Amino acid sequence: MESTMSRKERLLVNAIDVEQEYKVIGLDLAKNDTSCVCIADSGEIIAIDRLSYSDLLEAAERLSPTIFAMEPCNGMHWLVNQLQDYGHECRVISGRAVQQYIESHFGKQKTDLNDAQAIAYLALDEMLRSIRAKTPSEMSIQALQAIRTQLTKQKVASIVCFKSMCQSYGISIGKNKSSVVDFISLLEETSKIPDEVKEALKMLIANYKVLRTRISKIDKVLEKIVVTNPTGKRLKDIPSFGVQCAARLLTIAPNIKDFKGPKDLVAYCGLVPRNITTGHIQKTAGITKRGDKLMRRNVVQAANVLYCKNKHGQLQSCKLKRWMDKKLKILPYPKFIIELAAKLLRIAYAVMRDGTEFDYARAGVARSALKS
Repeated sequence: MESTMSRKERLLVNAIDVEQEYKVIGLDLAKNDTSCVCIADSGEIIAIDRLSYSDLLEAAERLSPTIFAMEPCNGMHWLVNQLQDYGHECRVISGRAVQQYIESHFGKQKTDLNDAQAIAYLALDEMLRSIRAKTPSEMSIQALQAIRTQLTKQKVASIVCFKSMCQSYGISIGKNKSSVVDFISLLEETSKIPDEVKEALKMLIANYKVLRTRISKIDKVLEKIVVTNPTGKRLKDIPSFGVQCAARLLTIAPNIKDFKGPKDLVAYCGLVPRNITTGHIQKTAGITKRGDKLMRRNVVQAANVLYCKNKHGQLQSCKLKRWMDKKLKILPYPKFIIELAAKLLRIAYAVMRDGTEFDYARAGVARSALKS
């Protein structure tokens, strides 16, 4: 039925008729405007090549409740929240599903209107799972962490540049020298580096200090958000999980029951083996690395911190410690870290599902943290 309907002629218009009833309105979002395809209750396909966001929202405010559909992109969350405030249902369709629809229904002819039409018809498929848009509070956490990531990259780049410049003048900086005081002392003591280069290197150090201060400010804001959220506070108390993991998990899994079980959460973060089957041979090749990249990176870092604490005797005796010691005897370090990261996510799932604090007496052995 869809393939027949998708081959119908499109009626090009300049604006959405707010007096008409629509099954669905498909949007192909761009930076300043959107291509729009409306499927009327009669089956008529009405297309608008370019529609400004102000005109779209003005029409949406006057339309009777309908379904708006779009692909995930940078401005998607804001638009979804605006449309939902007007009483409309929003469905976010996977870009891969849209691509496959274009290939099968439009002969790979990818245009903005073809995309919008594909999105509209895919939104009518009740079996197709849509992507959940983030709430304003989740958007705030996401934005803060994105900015923090960029500032951290700049901070690391400043230090790497400083060390490489010093190296070019025959000065090797060891790992034991990593503070601002060490760097400034080095510049003052050496005569190998010309004065004009020293001044430029001091600019790098000053930039490093500013970036470090700004990152610290963002961390304080994120910590305040996490500790004032009951679930976030419980997540933060998981060993080595910390503010960054807790904050990220609040954005990707605000309702943990959206995941059928802990394995689904681990898989969503890309920490499960990638299976390769050919003929009668089945093997695994690393982890999938699908899903939320920042959550995966944060929880792997948390696993590394927990490993170091255990290595230096800073982790109290508990089932989690005994599980770690057992795994370390049979697994190489890289695989152990991945398994430990997955373990932390399973514990986090249990904490969120049960609404209970992390319990050293229960967590750490197979399914012990997951009992109802």
